Amino acid sequence: DSATWNLDRDNGHEKAFCCINATPRDYAKLGQLVLNNGRAQGKQIIPLAWIKRIATPAPHKVDGWGYSAQWWHPPGGNGKDYSALGVYGQYIYVDPVSRTVVVKLSDYGDQQDEQETFDALRDIAQTG
Repeated sequence: DSATWNLDRDNGHEKAFCCINATPRDYAKLGQLVLNNGRAQGKQIIPLAWIKRIATPAPHKVDGWGYSAQWWHPPGGNGKDYSALGVYGQYIYVDPVSRTVVVKLSDYGDQQDEQETFDALRDIAQTG
Protein backbone atom coordinates (compact mmCIF):
# COMPACT_ATOMS: atom_id res chain seq x y z
CA ASP A 1 0.00 0.00 0.00
CA SER A 2 1.03 3.61 -0.26
CA ALA A 3 2.85 4.85 2.81
CA THR A 4 4.25 8.17 3.98
CA TRP A 5 7.29 9.16 5.96
CA ASN A 6 7.19 12.56 7.61
CA LEU A 7 9.91 15.02 6.66
CA ASP A 8 11.90 17.28 8.94
CA ARG A 9 10.65 20.32 6.95
CA ASP A 10 8.92 21.06 3.63
CA ASN A 11 10.95 19.42 0.85
CA GLY A 12 13.36 18.18 3.53
CA HIS A 13 14.64 14.78 4.63
CA GLU A 14 12.79 11.85 6.16
CA LYS A 15 12.95 11.79 9.94
CA ALA A 16 15.24 8.95 10.99
CA PHE A 17 13.67 8.37 14.40
CA CYS A 18 9.96 8.22 13.64
CA CYS A 19 6.93 8.95 11.58
CA ILE A 20 6.55 6.14 9.08
CA ASN A 21 2.84 5.85 8.30
CA ALA A 22 1.80 2.52 6.79
CA THR A 23 -0.85 -0.19 6.97
CA PRO A 24 -0.74 -2.99 9.54
CA ARG A 25 -0.12 -5.47 6.70
CA ASP A 26 2.95 -3.51 5.59
CA TYR A 27 4.27 -3.32 9.15
CA ALA A 28 3.75 -7.10 9.38
CA LYS A 29 5.80 -7.50 6.20
CA LEU A 30 8.64 -5.59 7.85
CA GLY A 31 8.40 -7.87 10.88
CA GLN A 32 8.36 -10.95 8.65
CA LEU A 33 11.41 -9.65 6.78
CA VAL A 34 13.28 -9.33 10.09
CA LEU A 35 12.04 -12.77 11.22
CA ASN A 36 13.33 -14.25 7.94
CA ASN A 37 16.83 -12.86 8.62
CA GLY A 38 16.40 -10.06 6.11
CA ARG A 39 15.50 -12.34 3.19
CA ALA A 40 12.47 -12.01 0.91
CA GLN A 41 11.71 -13.65 -2.42
CA GLY A 42 15.09 -15.38 -2.40
CA LYS A 43 17.07 -12.16 -1.95
CA GLN A 44 18.95 -10.69 1.00
CA ILE A 45 17.13 -7.34 1.40
CA ILE A 46 18.55 -6.38 4.79
CA PRO A 47 22.18 -7.37 5.50
CA LEU A 48 22.43 -10.28 7.94
CA ALA A 49 24.80 -8.22 10.10
CA TRP A 50 22.01 -5.65 10.60
CA ILE A 51 19.51 -8.38 11.53
CA LYS A 52 21.99 -9.74 14.10
CA ARG A 53 22.39 -6.22 15.47
CA ILE A 54 18.60 -5.85 15.81
CA ALA A 55 18.36 -9.22 17.58
CA THR A 56 21.22 -8.53 20.02
CA PRO A 57 20.63 -5.93 22.72
CA ALA A 58 23.41 -3.47 23.44
CA PRO A 59 25.37 -4.09 26.67
CA HIS A 60 23.77 -1.16 28.51
CA LYS A 61 20.03 -1.27 29.14
CA VAL A 62 17.70 1.69 28.75
CA ASP A 63 15.31 1.96 31.71
CA GLY A 64 15.86 -1.76 32.38
CA TRP A 65 15.17 -2.83 28.80
CA GLY A 66 17.53 -4.10 26.14
CA TYR A 67 17.80 -1.89 23.08
CA SER A 68 19.55 -2.06 19.74
CA ALA A 69 19.14 -0.31 16.39
CA GLN A 70 15.66 1.04 17.11
CA TRP A 71 14.37 -2.33 18.43
CA TRP A 72 13.48 -3.02 22.08
CA HIS A 73 14.14 -6.21 24.06
CA PRO A 74 11.77 -6.23 27.05
CA PRO A 75 12.62 -8.15 30.21
CA GLY A 76 11.14 -11.62 30.66
CA GLY A 77 9.80 -13.97 28.05
CA ASN A 78 12.13 -16.33 26.24
CA GLY A 79 14.85 -13.67 26.00
CA LYS A 80 14.86 -13.84 22.20
CA ASP A 81 11.85 -11.66 21.29
CA TYR A 82 11.99 -7.99 20.41
CA SER A 83 9.91 -5.21 18.93
CA ALA A 84 9.99 -1.99 17.02
CA LEU A 85 7.97 0.29 19.29
CA GLY A 86 6.26 3.51 18.29
CA VAL A 87 5.99 6.39 20.72
CA TYR A 88 2.20 6.09 21.05
CA GLY A 89 1.82 2.33 21.24
CA GLN A 90 2.61 0.93 17.80
CA TYR A 91 4.35 -2.43 17.83
CA ILE A 92 6.02 -4.75 15.36
CA TYR A 93 6.63 -7.72 17.64
CA VAL A 94 8.96 -10.52 16.51
CA ASP A 95 9.48 -13.81 18.34
CA PRO A 96 12.00 -15.97 16.45
CA VAL A 97 11.47 -18.93 18.80
CA SER A 98 7.78 -19.36 17.91
CA ARG A 99 8.25 -17.76 14.44
CA THR A 100 5.59 -15.17 15.27
CA VAL A 101 5.08 -11.60 14.07
CA VAL A 102 2.32 -9.46 15.60
CA VAL A 103 1.45 -5.87 14.72
CA LYS A 104 -0.46 -3.71 17.17
CA LEU A 105 -1.45 -0.15 16.35
CA SER A 106 -2.63 2.11 19.16
CA ASP A 107 -2.90 5.72 20.16
CA TYR A 108 -2.05 5.80 23.85
CA GLY A 109 -1.20 9.44 24.15
CA ASP A 110 1.59 9.61 26.69
CA GLN A 111 0.14 7.02 29.09
CA GLN A 112 1.06 3.45 28.22
CA ASP A 113 2.23 0.22 29.78
CA GLU A 114 4.63 -1.43 27.37
CA GLN A 115 5.45 -4.35 29.68
CA GLU A 116 1.78 -5.31 29.97
CA THR A 117 1.45 -5.14 26.19
CA PHE A 118 4.55 -7.29 25.72
CA ASP A 119 3.15 -9.85 28.15
CA ALA A 120 0.00 -10.05 25.99
CA LEU A 121 2.02 -10.29 22.77
CA ARG A 122 4.07 -13.08 24.30
CA ASP A 123 0.89 -14.92 25.27
CA ILE A 124 -0.33 -14.65 21.67
CA ALA A 125 3.00 -16.00 20.37
CA GLN A 126 2.87 -18.96 22.75
CA THR A 127 -0.71 -19.93 21.91
CA GLY A 128 -0.39 -19.40 18.14
